[in-house]
Amino acid sequence: MSKISSRTLLFTILTTVFTLIVIDLYTWNHTRTFLLNGIRQDLHEKAALSLGLIDDKALENRDRVRLKQFTDEIKNLTGMRTTLIGKQGEVLADSEIPIDELNNVENHLNRKELQQALRTGSGLAIRNSATIGQELLYYAEPIRENGRVIGFIRFALLYPEFRNRMAYVTGLIARINLFLIVVVIGAVLLYWNWLTRQMENLRTPLIGQKEAPDYQMLPDQKYEEMDRIKADINAIGEKLQIAREELVSDQQLLLNIFDSLDEGVAAFDFDGLPLLNNRSFIDILKLKDGADHTRPFYDWVHFPPLIQDIESYLEKREPIKRRLKYYGDSFIEYKILPLKFNPREDSGFLVTLRDVTQLQQLETIRQDFVANVSHEFKTPLTSIRGYAETLLSEMAEDRELRKKFLEKIVSRTEHLENLVTDLLQLSRIEKNEITTIDRINPIPDIQEVAEEFMHISRSRKMKFDFEIMDFEKDIFIRASANLLHTLLSNLIMNALQYNHPEGSVWLRIKVEHEYLRIEVQDTGVGFTKEQRERIFERFYRVEAARSSYVQGTGLGLSIVRHIVELLEGKIEVESEPGKGSLFRVEFPII
Repeated sequence: MSKISSRTLLFTILTTVFTLIVIDLYTWNHTRTFLLNGIRQDLHEKAALSLGLIDDKALENRDRVRLKQFTDEIKNLTGMRTTLIGKQGEVLADSEIPIDELNNVENHLNRKELQQALRTGSGLAIRNSATIGQELLYYAEPIRENGRVIGFIRFALLYPEFRNRMAYVTGLIARINLFLIVVVIGAVLLYWNWLTRQMENLRTPLIGQKEAPDYQMLPDQKYEEMDRIKADINAIGEKLQIAREELVSDQQLLLNIFDSLDEGVAAFDFDGLPLLNNRSFIDILKLKDGADHTRPFYDWVHFPPLIQDIESYLEKREPIKRRLKYYGDSFIEYKILPLKFNPREDSGFLVTLRDVTQLQQLETIRQDFVANVSHEFKTPLTSIRGYAETLLSEMAEDRELRKKFLEKIVSRTEHLENLVTDLLQLSRIEKNEITTIDRINPIPDIQEVAEEFMHISRSRKMKFDFEIMDFEKDIFIRASANLLHTLLSNLIMNALQYNHPEGSVWLRIKVEHEYLRIEVQDTGVGFTKEQRERIFERFYRVEAARSSYVQGTGLGLSIVRHIVELLEGKIEVESEPGKGSLFRVEFPII
């Protein structure tokens, strides 16, 4: 890339040289003309003086001897070679040529100086002399008598003298040119040095900002032109700073959104080096050190199936989707897709990850749910079918047996009806297809449920205690009477059903730390810590309870849990096998 300083210097030198050449040619030409005019004037004066010495009669009579005397005398007076020429151009006398050699001299009528003399009254020419072999300057004037030309007088002087004068002039011009060129170059260099310093005053602060995070305004400049440039640079810098801040803000926003995705995403080039990844990608793969952007994927992913699928994609370039069990009980689902920075060609590949552990668990729960529902329906249906077939057989004649079987059918049908009712109720709670939840005083509804189960417990010969603290003011929670009744009924019914004969059940109501606490405690079968983790699952029942207490549907506690979650409460369980259970439910007071 060419420099402005070099181009400026070259342009200045060429311009100066061209200008000086034009001036030199003009000066040299005018100087030469001036010198020649001076010589012409001098020779004209000498010719005028010399004409007074020449006898016109001798010239007309072509008296060469006498004319030779005139040329010698004029030469002695002027110091210049003198020639007298007849009107026809023949040389009649010459101060440098003997008379007897004049016949060998060619006719001079066509010589330039004579032709000019005939036209203008004087003639001047420069050429080599055929006689003496030197360059001479010739000057000629016509000799007139009564207005008519009778001959010519011509002077000749050595041209080197004139040439020396011109050489002196040429040398003087050359020295002046050299001086001017040096002065111009020096002036250009000085000016450029000054201009460079002014530009450095602008450039230095800009260089210092190469690594700076923000643009700093340039200081004011001494000269108006530089100050205008400074103002323009500052305006551009300020605009770029604003654009940069907006770009950084947008980039950060996009990265935040990118990192907020639950789905893990990572982009790689075809060498396997990561280009970009979000936080979820690291979390799902449980990479403690994160993605290393200096190493390919197989050095830090540490999941062989994913590595093998990536290698397969790089070989075949076909998208891959797979769901696999990850470490422990977790499951992941990943896709390997082409990465396109432009629509024409792939720029790498994209890996998307999802933690599908919960989905897998839900799928397992769904499968278990279907199996449990099938089991729960199959048992009573099998009984109903067996009793019905028996009634159709010969044994149906026994009236007592017939009544017993019909009672069994009614019992199993009621069980199926309760099962369907609980399933529908659980589905409505999950879908929030229930009565409107509002701010209510739960105490009257709780008391109503307590009174209802006092009668039921007496019929079962069990003890039921209802304890409620005295409230200074009304208590309000976010609930509905129907949901509250369902929750308490399921907890108390479970406490009664899975209890020992003549066992006890307690229902306690109190306020703790701005929460309404409901406790249902029994002296029933209880359950282990491992069983406690599953009691809220659909159809789950402790094996001892499943074999001894068949009236339940296995959905009661699942309904309780969903109601508590719907009402934004919390539930806790304490239990020991053979010693009973304590269910503690809390709702925030509003």
